[in-house]
Amino acid sequence: MLGASMRWRRAYGCPVDPSPIAHQLALGTVFTAGADYEGHPVLYHFGPGVGPNASPQQVALAARAAVYWMEKAVAKSPDGKVVVVVVRDLTAPKGGGLNKLAYPRELAKILELNFPESLAKAVIVPADGWFRGLWGVASRFVDAKTRSKIHLLPDHRDLLKHVPYQELLAHLGGGSRHRFSLADVEGLPKEWGEYHQRQQHDGDSHYVQGEELVHRGGGEQVVAAHPGGEGVTDLLGVLRINERQDVEQAGHGQPFLQHGDGDGARRRGGPRRGGCCRGCGI
Repeated sequence: MLGASMRWRRAYGCPVDPSPIAHQLALGTVFTAGADYEGHPVLYHFGPGVGPNASPQQVALAARAAVYWMEKAVAKSPDGKVVVVVVRDLTAPKGGGLNKLAYPRELAKILELNFPESLAKAVIVPADGWFRGLWGVASRFVDAKTRSKIHLLPDHRDLLKHVPYQELLAHLGGGSRHRFSLADVEGLPKEWGEYHQRQQHDGDSHYVQGEELVHRGGGEQVVAAHPGGEGVTDLLGVLRINERQDVEQAGHGQPFLQHGDGDGARRRGGPRRGGCCRGCGI
């Protein structure tokens, strides 16, 4: 098992380079913050991870972002174990069948095979009857040991049984005022984090946990909606990612990055069809 995991890590490119997936990380739907009662880092995962009609490339990019944060959480854990808190988006459309399981199944497979002893426990909230039925299907792809570590919670208030009040994020009923910023991601240019923070402070765009993800157009563009409903923006003015490499390699390579305007990106990176890249949809 250890040998297979090491071979996988070499092939996957661990530790994960955040630069090729910066646009995915900027959404702020996966990040670490705080610790549980035993001191294990808490890895938050907000929403479904990908859109209902996500391509295999989109699934791979989303999973890669989650692996990035999992590595960071394991590295700072006192015993190498992590608590994963999955917060479901109840506004997401129901249905989609097994297609909706593509991302959680991919992520579960990666974590099960390559981080087998790193999961202290995972809690999923809120777990209504519809989700419990879906989990009944998805859990067949998860081994018994991992299933025993997964807890389905009916209400956010139940999170306090697993994470102390002062460590739990405020909008989940805790006292922590932590707010995700791209500046939290090590290895990215400083100006990217500063730009992201200015957007948050200015109210221009919110790539932060708990915000509604808007899917628009045929390219499944994923951005964060302004809380007042006045306009939608994204990080395309800062992050320009080469379409071909980002989609075909699903984050494994070093895509073209440009700090500049859209016209400059098109001149230097080639024509853009439907956004930054067909795979990420941004």
